[in-house]
Amino acid sequence: MLPVDLRPVMRIAGDMANLQEPENIKLRSDVFAIITARLEDMHDAAITGQSENASAESIAHYVNDLESQLAEVATLVAVVRLLGS
Repeated sequence: MLPVDLRPVMRIAGDMANLQEPENIKLRSDVFAIITARLEDMHDAAITGQSENASAESIAHYVNDLESQLAEVATLVAVVRLLGS
């Protein structure tokens, strides 16, 4: 999982008048790219978890990954809201 540095977002959030500035549009686009990557990771875990051969330990691992990634996606969606739509 890639670390997400939200400091640039917090800096921008204080100045909502500049949401259409090129650097803010780029940041919003980058956040959407990270969301896409997380959703792809979640898809892989969900597909793998469907295996009839998956052990209980593997399923627990997939569930933990899904919970963690869902929380991260929820945070990233909140960041996009801060950046404007």
